[in-house]
Amino acid sequence: MADLAANSAIPKEDIPTETGKRVPAAILKTLLGLLAAAYLLTSSVIIVNAFAWLPGLPEAWYAMQKALYWPFQPYLALMGKVLGNPSISYSTFVIASRAPFIVASTIVLFLLLRRKRERGQDRTG
Repeated sequence: MADLAANSAIPKEDIPTETGKRVPAAILKTLLGLLAAAYLLTSSVIIVNAFAWLPGLPEAWYAMQKALYWPFQPYLALMGKVLGNPSISYSTFVIASRAPFIVASTIVLFLLLRRKRERGQDRTG
């Protein structure tokens, strides 16, 4: 697991931009963490909704969900075709199509929290 954390795409230092200014790594890590948390939350709600009826959610929720998953429309369309067989239950379809989002966002959050904890120990010890 140490190799995974060491070779991850999580920024360790400031990133240069086209204008020559540098974006602090802390800001990038915060944005990455918020994005991962948003994917984890929305995917979890979709999976829970496949098993238990949830009351209607606000329109802003659906707009956010549409914006978050817009880059993945080809993947979700493919999952609809592959898993769209009537013999496959809706709950199985939802779990199979949303599992990569749950797994990836959990890994990103784990790596961010682990690195934050390691940096905190470095400062105290």
